[in-house]
Amino acid sequence: MIKINHRIVFWIFSILIIGMILLSCGCNQLLKFYFPQSFSVSKNEMTTNDPLQNAENYNYRIRAQNYADLVSYLPSNSTPVDLRIPNELAGYKVCEIEEGCFSWCEAIKTVYIPASVNKIGHMAFYDNPSLTSISIENGNCTIEKDSFGNFTGIIYAPQNSQVYEQLKNYGYTVKTL
Repeated sequence: MIKINHRIVFWIFSILIIGMILLSCGCNQLLKFYFPQSFSVSKNEMTTNDPLQNAENYNYRIRAQNYADLVSYLPSNSTPVDLRIPNELAGYKVCEIEEGCFSWCEAIKTVYIPASVNKIGHMAFYDNPSLTSISIENGNCTIEKDSFGNFTGIIYAPQNSQVYEQLKNYGYTVKTL
């Protein structure tokens, strides 16, 4: 007679149930964090939607209506630089900096974010030890609370703008652009 360990059966069953719930809920954000390439989740399958493109030291994702989202930065060397994020890449208007795009990048001293960017994602500039200042031109840009995690420098933003007030509320040092 085979003896069944009920604890093991319980844990295996629980893990399977949790996995099924996550997939059925379409937990795209959780999966996207671990699998940065874009994909979609349906009841029975997960499929890749769009491959990443590359131009000017950036990996980017093309969105509908000729827009591009920056996914990652590929510095040419480790010497800190003054980085100007472009308005366009390969003819696509840059409109979002995705989560983790510039995180842990020691090769950036200052960053200029153009008016075309309307969203800065979760941990986009997290833990950049050489980064001393960030300039954000778009006063209506959506910025997640931890987009600039561990940043202790100065952020420049348009005075009396949504971004200016939002960053002050998050506890950053903000000055007028």
